[in-house]
Amino acid sequence: MDGRVRTVTRHLHPIGRGDEQGMAMIMAMLIMLICTVVVTASLALAVHSNGQSADQRNLTAALHAADYGLQEELASLAGQPSSGGASCTPIDSGTATLLPNTSLPAQWFSVSLPSCSTSSLTRTIISTGYALGDGSSPATTPPSTSQARTVVSHVTLQPAGALSNGGYGFPDAVLSFGALTATSSAALTVNPLAGYATSIRADGAISLAGGQIGTSLSSWSSIALSNVNPVTGNISSSGAVGLSNTTVVNGNVVGASVSQDGTSTVSGTVRSGVTTLPVQPPAPTFGYLQSDWTTLTGAGAASLSCPASSTLTGLYYFTSLSCGMTPTAIATGAVAVIDNSGNMNITIPAFPGPGPTQLYLIAPNGNISITSNGAAGVQVFAYASGTLSVSGTIVGQLVGGSVSTTAATTLDAQLVSTTTAAGAVDFPPDFAFPTPAPNPAPTGFVPQISDEYLCPEGVTTAC
Repeated sequence: MDGRVRTVTRHLHPIGRGDEQGMAMIMAMLIMLICTVVVTASLALAVHSNGQSADQRNLTAALHAADYGLQEELASLAGQPSSGGASCTPIDSGTATLLPNTSLPAQWFSVSLPSCSTSSLTRTIISTGYALGDGSSPATTPPSTSQARTVVSHVTLQPAGALSNGGYGFPDAVLSFGALTATSSAALTVNPLAGYATSIRADGAISLAGGQIGTSLSSWSSIALSNVNPVTGNISSSGAVGLSNTTVVNGNVVGASVSQDGTSTVSGTVRSGVTTLPVQPPAPTFGYLQSDWTTLTGAGAASLSCPASSTLTGLYYFTSLSCGMTPTAIATGAVAVIDNSGNMNITIPAFPGPGPTQLYLIAPNGNISITSNGAAGVQVFAYASGTLSVSGTIVGQLVGGSVSTTAATTLDAQLVSTTTAAGAVDFPPDFAFPTPAPNPAPTGFVPQISDEYLCPEGVTTAC
């Protein structure tokens, strides 16, 4: 019995060792196969990632080239004489230009000015940048294999002399640091005067019903227009834009979202998904310094009695104004009413005086309510840190913590400035952003960007 067992055991051992050796070989081959697959996949991923990195570098370089072209075009527009109108010929005549001192990746830019008119103070600038980093020497024109990015910018050209000579250094017809509101029963109409480029900007929501807007609209909140016919400029918002009830827009519309009913029309491009706009306008600071106002006729007195029904002349400063002003006339030249902490109410007479007159109404810590009876020859600059309420026909500029209409209002937008006999600008410099004009006044233009956006990758035309 034991012998048979030993015989069987001797036969079993070689068989077991042979099986183990075969399995080891199979395991080794499997391990080698797995390693080969892993190495191959890693190499493929590295090559793919390197290609993606190169594309991303080219796209970033193309964006920089597009911005370079935009800045060059803005500089070209700024340097042209404002007396003859800005040119409609782009800096590179529509052909791609190799950036100076370019290195790898090579960069080119191309600029166009579509639908341009020398008689207009608005421009659409389309700047496309190209880039390619394939190691070859840069060609004079971008190869078809280069990456492209396109920037579209809508620009208003402000004559430099006019901007520097008044308006506290900004070209806005209405500037609100909160909401801008006009209902259908108190519609707002804005007409630019004397060819000055103007705009309407609000940090808060813009809600307008009825009326006409002869300029552009920008809001860092939202814009809702009903029966506004037309808006001659562009509309831009970092929030929603809603157009309804036969609203007509002659320019472009951009916003985070754009909706319009079947009765509203837009002649330009409609673009949604835009959530950023150029830099928001900062609120001004105002510190009353009586010495800054002494060039105004009659200046020097403070806390005067309320000029309820008299001729306004020179400077009026109130620590807290408590009465309504209904002047019978306004003297020629610069007249200023400052209410440091109260609420100013003023009615501008239909025939204020011989004129011309620059009327500054300033409430650095309160509200202002203006009723104008169609005053001729009076330019009004009004600033209230609180609410600025207006009605009637006004020539000038409106700035407020919020701006609203209380009855039908027509604003004939014009930059407000005071000029002495010697030609020097004499507007009060108490705001944080006034810029006295050099003498002689500069020529050329100051480009003001109303909205700007980046097209999808690879797009080389307006989007």
